Amino acid sequence: MKWQMGFRTLKQLTLDDRIQIDKQFVFIYSLLDMITTQSHSPWPGDTNVPFDIFFFGVMMILAGFGDIYIIAANPQYRLPFFGTKPDGFPGFLFKAVQPFIHFGVGFGLIYGKKWAYPFIMAYSTYGLVNAMANRLLLPGPHRIRTIFMIGTALVMVYLYWRRNKFSNYGVGMETF
Repeated sequence: MKWQMGFRTLKQLTLDDRIQIDKQFVFIYSLLDMITTQSHSPWPGDTNVPFDIFFFGVMMILAGFGDIYIIAANPQYRLPFFGTKPDGFPGFLFKAVQPFIHFGVGFGLIYGKKWAYPFIMAYSTYGLVNAMANRLLLPGPHRIRTIFMIGTALVMVYLYWRRNKFSNYGVGMETF
């Protein structure tokens, strides 16, 4: 399908053009549906979001504020990334993204968004693999890193167990 179709009518479009347009509309509609659906309220007293999921969201937002504090208080700190400690602009960019990821996951959990479960599981998997690589490649001590790995693994198991609560209308996420 060419982008400059002009003012052709639907009758003048080829079958491939029509299929491509249908795919685009379905994709856009599913994105809009995923973004705009939410629970009624972010507060645990009158919401469909279970309190434990809400609690994890608050913890992720607090982690985002902790990231901002660490970046502001220690601008020379280089965040470990798979056994390396990038510096300069790439290192700063890598550090600066972390609070936004924490805020995104946290608000997704607080508002009971459908995409919060795969988002937090993917980010937790990245954190776990990154911590394992750092533990193997960087010099110790590794007490905090080991505690982080154990805690992240336990949270992932718990969230997997509660995965059917990550939906907006009470319909579980059986596909995960």
